[in-house]
Amino acid sequence: SSLSKGFDLVRSDPRIAALGLGQSCFEGAMYTFVFMWTPALKSVAESEAEANGTALSGTTTSSFLGLIFASFMVCVMIGSSVFKLCSGTKESLYRIPLYIHATACAAMTTVTLFLENKSVVFAMFLLFECTVGVFYPSYGVIKSERIPEDIRSAVMNIFRIPLNAFVVLLLLKIKFLSSRSSALAHGVAFLCYWYFHSTSRSEDKTKEKTSGMFVSAGDNEEEGVQL
Repeated sequence: SSLSKGFDLVRSDPRIAALGLGQSCFEGAMYTFVFMWTPALKSVAESEAEANGTALSGTTTSSFLGLIFASFMVCVMIGSSVFKLCSGTKESLYRIPLYIHATACAAMTTVTLFLENKSVVFAMFLLFECTVGVFYPSYGVIKSERIPEDIRSAVMNIFRIPLNAFVVLLLLKIKFLSSRSSALAHGVAFLCYWYFHSTSRSEDKTKEKTSGMFVSAGDNEEEGVQL
């Protein structure tokens, strides 16, 4: 079956395993963001009032949640446009996820360090949403090139297993969610994709050298025949 072939591919090719784990870690961090962005943007007074069941007078963060979410969606669209501009060559395409994971990790680390500064937190959340917009098309194109079409869905379903386990853990430990855990997940995703990128480049260079040797050998044979 396609699922067994998918398991065989993941076991035999650690690069595919690294690629799938990188995607799972990024999506897991993204689900963490879904649960944490609202409390992270609220002030201490708002959080205390919400815990005590009292209402604060004047405008609060809750009054602008719809506008904030809309700005997140705009940033996702901007990220998709950035991908179109930056994916002109194969080399640049395969480098994009490195920048995505590094930027997302830096953004969440900054949120952790400056959690009390809500302007910085909001700016970093916007930056993270831009990386989300770049993430899906870049990984989609890379998977289409590296994973055979007949087992692609099976392979990615395999990596839904750790992702779903991570989501269940989030729901069980939702009170302990933090930008630190999200930054850690992005760091792991960066390491996974860095391994995939470095090993894939080495293989591609080896193939290019081998094909170049065959081409030069063929040219020499043709010259010998002509002589």
